[in-house]
Amino acid sequence: MKIRTLAVVAVVLLSNAFMMRPALSLDCQNQRTQNDMSQCASLDLERETKIINRTYGELRARLNPAKQQQVRDVQLAWIKYKDLRCNFEAAGVEGGSAYPMIVAMCLTGMTRHLQPLAPEPPSLRKTQARLFASELRGVFRRPSG
Repeated sequence: MKIRTLAVVAVVLLSNAFMMRPALSLDCQNQRTQNDMSQCASLDLERETKIINRTYGELRARLNPAKQQQVRDVQLAWIKYKDLRCNFEAAGVEGGSAYPMIVAMCLTGMTRHLQPLAPEPPSLRKTQARLFASELRGVFRRPSG
């Protein structure tokens, strides 16, 4: 009985180690299989999602409750749109091994595209406005002489 239990435990441990090995040795600069490409695309999406979530968290922390709700509503609508659009774009490979990669790449691209559109902190906007105003003064300065 003990030998049988040890054998089962050994098989479970070895299978877990085997299953974890690809994730530990994943080299996204040298992808060799569709599974590697899908995993790397998923890691890219995870990284971009963390960035945009942090940005929106910082924004919401500075807003009053009514504005926080508006930002939340916009974010939820954008997430729904992004998911629907990327599933539509990947529909041609649905059911295939490339489907998760295509969806993840689409979601990553849309997330990266949104980041520059995220509202900036008011202090940064004021600084940029001052710089822009000084540039305009330089452009429209009357020539001397």
